[in-house]
Amino acid sequence: DVEGAVGIIDFMRNITLEPNTVHFGSAINACKTARRYLSAQYLLDAMLNARLQGNVVHFTNVVCAHSSAPLERLQAVRSQMAALGICEDEMFLESYVITALGKAVGGHCGRQAKASTLLEGA
Repeated sequence: DVEGAVGIIDFMRNITLEPNTVHFGSAINACKTARRYLSAQYLLDAMLNARLQGNVVHFTNVVCAHSSAPLERLQAVRSQMAALGICEDEMFLESYVITALGKAVGGHCGRQAKASTLLEGA
């Protein structure tokens, strides 16, 4: 429930109870599951604006939420991650490739496909 997840974060902030990276991570994960990239990006930006340190897992989940987003938005997430000095890991790269190619191959994050399988014969 994306609205509920965002609502909890906003409620916590309004009563001066500061959410931490775990709270934001859970809310971003809800956005990933619902494929709500604008909400996922909003939460990531709110977390970073609160001076909380994002990690590769947060960015991977935001990437997965971008399955219906324009390619430029997906690329912006990767650029944002690089600007913060967060290193890409195998799961991030696999999710990024699957999300970027998702429409072409009918896949999206959360499927069992491997990026290496998608790229065989390319």
